[in-house]
Amino acid sequence: MDALSSQRKESSGASKETRQLLTPLRKPINIWISICQYIYTMLPHQFFKLLSDETRLRCLLLIARHGSLRVCDLTSALEESQPKVSRHLAQLRALGVFKDKRQGQWVYYGISRDIPGWCRKVIEGLAASRCLQKEYRADNERLRSNPGSCH
Repeated sequence: MDALSSQRKESSGASKETRQLLTPLRKPINIWISICQYIYTMLPHQFFKLLSDETRLRCLLLIARHGSLRVCDLTSALEESQPKVSRHLAQLRALGVFKDKRQGQWVYYGISRDIPGWCRKVIEGLAASRCLQKEYRADNERLRSNPGSCH
């Protein structure tokens, strides 16, 4: 039985002692990844490339003006399909412009607090722009007329 136990130990990969020795090494790696993500700064050409798509711009404007919103709120306001809106939100989230937060069954998207200051100023300027408010007035009206339109 001892021979069988030792074979199982060898075939199952690392021994318990080895796993215990390696466990503390995982934490520094996770911390290093967090530091790298924090240090990474979005460059202007990356940000403006994100805004070159009208759907992403419209999502950004609605969230900048109204605060955190759900995908279903955005789909009804923009009159776009859920997969399309979700794909654009994922791109904004991947570059760190948006953060998502789960509350029960809903996921809310909002502007990240970790974006560079220049980026925040651009977003605030876009949200305050009277010209853009007129251009995308229908999006705002649909959002206000269908509050909580998610099923």
